[in-house]
Amino acid sequence: MNVKEVLKAIAALEDDADAGGGSDSFPYLGKVAIRTVTHYYTGEVVAVRGGFVKLVGGAWIADTGRWSEFIAKGTYNEAEACGEVAVNIGAIVDVVPWAHKLPVTK
Repeated sequence: MNVKEVLKAIAALEDDADAGGGSDSFPYLGKVAIRTVTHYYTGEVVAVRGGFVKLVGGAWIADTGRWSEFIAKGTYNEAEACGEVAVNIGAIVDVVPWAHKLPVTK
C-alpha cells in the first residue's frame, strides 16, 4: 500500500465510524498485535471486509510472555509465521498498534 492508499483507507474507516460503525469498522491500519479469545496474531492490516481483518506478514504468537513486555518491547517466546491471515472481528478481544519488527518463526 502506498501512502495515498493508506490515507484513503483511514478516511473510509473514519467515515464508517462516524456513521455508527458496523462489522467492517477497525481501529488501526498498519502493523498491529491482535488478541482474540483463543490466539494472538501480529501483522500488517491491509483490508477489512465481511467481518474479517486481513493481515499480511502475519504470525501466530504461541507464547507472548508477559503481555506488557510483548507490546512495549516486541519480545516473545514462540511464534509461527503464517504470512497472510484473516482474523474474524467477532473473536477479537483487543488490538494495539505494533511498533516493532513483525515476528517470524521462533
